[in-house]
Amino acid sequence: MRMSKWIMVIWLAASVWVLAANSPAPNSAAEAQDAAAPAGQKKTAAAKQAPEAEAGAESKVASKPRKRSLKHQRDPFVSPIVKRKGGGVKCTGTGRQCLFAGDLVLQGVVKHAGGYIAVVASGQHTYFLRDEDPLADGKVERISGDSIVLQQRSSDVFGRPVERKITKKLKNPAV
Repeated sequence: MRMSKWIMVIWLAASVWVLAANSPAPNSAAEAQDAAAPAGQKKTAAAKQAPEAEAGAESKVASKPRKRSLKHQRDPFVSPIVKRKGGGVKCTGTGRQCLFAGDLVLQGVVKHAGGYIAVVASGQHTYFLRDEDPLADGKVERISGDSIVLQQRSSDVFGRPVERKITKKLKNPAV
């Protein structure tokens, strides 16, 4: 007999829980009181607003469900790693605008009245570079008596732009 009472109590608790989960949640504390009150004791609309005014703004904020902003959340089904198309910068012309900073070899440096000129080789061709000359993936930052500093622009695996400085030195500097 005792076991049947426990089963009945568990069954009643489960059915109340299911009914509470399926019923819509009240929007305010006044509606929650109306839902708990018997049918004959429902409050009027004016009486419903009075407790809310007394409770203040804190109860209004606490009773509203929080909405989560999905604006700054990434899609879990999209890879954050960007696939590179074609392996980077493609150059259609010829000349120093199509030189890549990593491919250059510094052959020499010439001093003249306006500064320095770097003599660089890329493959079979030789080029003369000055300060601020553009390259395919960057620019010439500065030239000194025995080195050249190049600024290279690229992107990391996430697609964010990355800038780095490459310094090329002469192998056999003149004394």
